[in-house]
Amino acid sequence: MEPSKHSLPEDANISEMKDETFHIMDEVLDETPIRMAGSVEGKKAAENLYQMYEERIKNGKVTMDEFFVHPMALLQFFKIVSVIYTICFIMLLIGDFLLPYVLVIYYSAMVYSFSQFVFYKTYFDWVHKKKKGYNVHVKLEPEEEVKQQIIVTGHHDTPFIFNYIEPLKWQKYYAVRISLGLIPAFAVLFYITYWAIAKYQFGQDPILKMAFLVFMGVGLIFVLPFFKFLSSEGSPGAGDNLVSTAMTVVLTEYFGGNKKLKNTRVILGTMDAEESGLRGAMAFTEKYQDLIDEVPTYALILDGIYQTEDLQFLSYDINGFLPLSKKMARECSEVAEDLGLDIPAIRMPFGGGGTDAAAFQRAGAKSTCLIGIASDLIREDLHYHTSRDTPDKIDPEAVEDALEIVISYILKKDNQYNRQNELN
Repeated sequence: MEPSKHSLPEDANISEMKDETFHIMDEVLDETPIRMAGSVEGKKAAENLYQMYEERIKNGKVTMDEFFVHPMALLQFFKIVSVIYTICFIMLLIGDFLLPYVLVIYYSAMVYSFSQFVFYKTYFDWVHKKKKGYNVHVKLEPEEEVKQQIIVTGHHDTPFIFNYIEPLKWQKYYAVRISLGLIPAFAVLFYITYWAIAKYQFGQDPILKMAFLVFMGVGLIFVLPFFKFLSSEGSPGAGDNLVSTAMTVVLTEYFGGNKKLKNTRVILGTMDAEESGLRGAMAFTEKYQDLIDEVPTYALILDGIYQTEDLQFLSYDINGFLPLSKKMARECSEVAEDLGLDIPAIRMPFGGGGTDAAAFQRAGAKSTCLIGIASDLIREDLHYHTSRDTPDKIDPEAVEDALEIVISYILKKDNQYNRQNELN
């Protein structure tokens, strides 16, 4: 079934909105081709986007919020693991009299790694240098009393280039290479625990001690490259995730013009520091917790809109551990189906990281994320976290589909509340 463009209001010219999305991306990239969180360019991009939002509303308020962020708090995990793994291996080769020190060092590294990288917590952010980030959002009020609100955001900060996927010859096996490094890194945690129990509780060597040391030595082949996993260079970040930010600017012009919803407030915006562990969205939800608690709140986050065939809604976020709103993901899939699109709801795979939807879900908003990146283990044509992440890598049809879904979802939620209210 072909997408039914006529199912949208006549004033929603999706083709023009798509063209405007690419135009906005080009404007931002011309001024700030790289926009790392905490950088001068990141602030300039936020200021430029503030102006773009402000130019496109007739009724509403644009706000730019400053917050503190530690940009390296998330991805230093890879370098830390490679260093600690190597040090502990050498210590165990010297002798198991060093095992107590190995336990302290390795457990400390794993606590850091699990909290920062696996679960996206902020416990150890203070270890890293503090900088300033900038979120921008516009709040559009309905005609009548606010009974519910829908938040739609992208993020304008650019990611670091990943050396694992920058060379074309390696990017196909990106997920495999990470997995081959994580397996020995996490396996060591369990074995040295068993080793300590065997030695100090039962006074004997652990079974397969030499086999484990050989395994750990072989594991160096896959863990050591983690030290150079992260490039010092930033990506243009067109698909991850400037395209989504540009769409929120276009949607501001649509919903912030003469068009008014009846009882639904719409908040559109762009977060900073998503690539630093969702810190911008966390800062937003902390600052505006009362706003989120005021009425039922739904957060539809857009991230990595590259290809139509890869569009998916998330039902679990943060490496697959954090449940999002399954009901909302299902409702969004139904909206897509009404438009002739087959977009499933999936669980974020382990190692896939997280999206800003997680921060909004943690704050009490029913949340999901629309992504457009393949989630298979073996993937080709990866552009995110590379120097190749430019607007030409984005499928214009995927942008049209995302715009249709967001507009249709917002209108449907407003109409549903209106109908329900009339029945009552």
